[in-house]
Amino acid sequence: MTDNERITYEEHGRRIANLEDDVSKLNDKVVNMDKDLAVTTTSILQTLKGLEKLPDAFVSIEKTMDEMRTSIAGTGKETARLSSQVESLNNKIEKIDNEGKFNIREYIKSNWIKIILGVCVIALIVKEYIK
Repeated sequence: MTDNERITYEEHGRRIANLEDDVSKLNDKVVNMDKDLAVTTTSILQTLKGLEKLPDAFVSIEKTMDEMRTSIAGTGKETARLSSQVESLNNKIEKIDNEGKFNIREYIKSNWIKIILGVCVIALIVKEYIK
């Protein structure tokens, strides 16, 4: 080996110190990664505990939706029944209104013969009375 290729004792010491520094930095990074891993693992476990309750929540929501569906169907039937009753009441009210009305045209149309005979009788009585 040549003199340029020879490494001095001080150079070895410096290189060893640099390597020890690098190992220390790597060790710090590993410790930080362990801490991060612990925090991440705890977070994942808490999330999983929360997700364990999710199926029960879905079952509860499904039951509630079934109850609502049944209630809505019952409400629809009740609405149809009430609608039918309202229609029946409207028909009765219309019938009563029509019975209470006096339509002169309908009366004359259905009783025109009686009206003409009545007018003729009255005219004869008046004629006899005036003479």
